[in-house]
Amino acid sequence: MNKKINELKKYKDIYEGINIDFIDDEYIHVSKNKDRLYFSNPGKQVIIKKEILELFKKIFNLEDDKEFDKHFDIVVTGQGKEINKISNLRSSSLCSLLNFYKVSEDNPIIIDDTKYTKVSFEVKNPVINSPSSIDLVLESEDKVLYLESKFSEYYSKESLNYSDKYIKYWENIKDFFDKYTTVKSSKEGYVRLIKRQKPNCYTEGIKQMISHYIGVINFINNGEDKDTRIKLGNRKVELATILFDNDKWSKDEFNFYKEDYEELISMLKAEKTKENFANIICDGDKSEKEALIKKLNDKLNIRDTILTYQKDIFDKNPNYFKNISDNIKKYYGYKD
Repeated sequence: MNKKINELKKYKDIYEGINIDFIDDEYIHVSKNKDRLYFSNPGKQVIIKKEILELFKKIFNLEDDKEFDKHFDIVVTGQGKEINKISNLRSSSLCSLLNFYKVSEDNPIIIDDTKYTKVSFEVKNPVINSPSSIDLVLESEDKVLYLESKFSEYYSKESLNYSDKYIKYWENIKDFFDKYTTVKSSKEGYVRLIKRQKPNCYTEGIKQMISHYIGVINFINNGEDKDTRIKLGNRKVELATILFDNDKWSKDEFNFYKEDYEELISMLKAEKTKENFANIICDGDKSEKEALIKKLNDKLNIRDTILTYQKDIFDKNPNYFKNISDNIKKYYGYKD
């Protein structure tokens, strides 16, 4: 076991799933709580954007890669404090960036037989208090794929606080409260979302997918994202989740989240849920609601099952990954 990983008191098994043997120890630091490994220059405690960028370029052999610079800047200036998150060795935002930043006309990536030639990171759409910011969006000639990325978050047992304004959506999802319940938070105006049969399981991804569903509905209704980076046009829209599925990790948490995800998607795809959400978004206006439902029926699909980085991206895109740095492939344990 790597000596830095051995210093951890928590999540050792997760970090063992990453190959860091080729990285100098001086660039990897153990958090004070000994529950996290993060990238930083020697002797630096503060995460500085320019220094992290240069460090990533050095570690992953990306010195002359302007596309990486451009996408990195977008990711770390997003609303989710990604500059702090991306320094974590098990960061999902780092995983999505390193795996997808090379997508282009000259280097397309294929998912479910669709060839995608453009990628955007941290794409925002209106939801409730603040926009929903999804990890990445891929574009083809006839499809826009909204993709939420998870690295190892689904191993977390932490229950987070969410605005109670989400309740009006949750209670309008068919059968949702048969499976979930809410507990009032000590923070005013917030609740925690709990799975009834598995009270300690990961629910952040469930809440996020509902938020992204609302965001994608608004994208279809408005014809563009909040920052007008993506125009819908005549294309279809798909919403999906991708997980990192490491052979060295226990499969229990992966399978639990996969089951919960697929259960949620069946609820979201119910006609009654679609009608209820459209009614909320259109503020009860009948003609606007009917027009929106027609758009959703024509445009939107939610992928029923989870994608994985290993089987659906790396294994099926050998030509794309020829142009990805060997150190990135080494880091994530991909085998040619």
